[in-house]
Amino acid sequence: MKKHKKAIFFLTLILLFIISLYCIYYDRRKESQDLILLLLQ
Repeated sequence: MKKHKKAIFFLTLILLFIISLYCIYYDRRKESQDLILLLLQ
């Protein structure tokens, strides 16, 4: 049972890590899109 709990905890950590990476990537993409729009104006 302890091993099972540890596995769930580990998977949750990985999930949070992936979500944070995605958020950082998405924010950067949004920033670059804003820069492109500014350059086009």
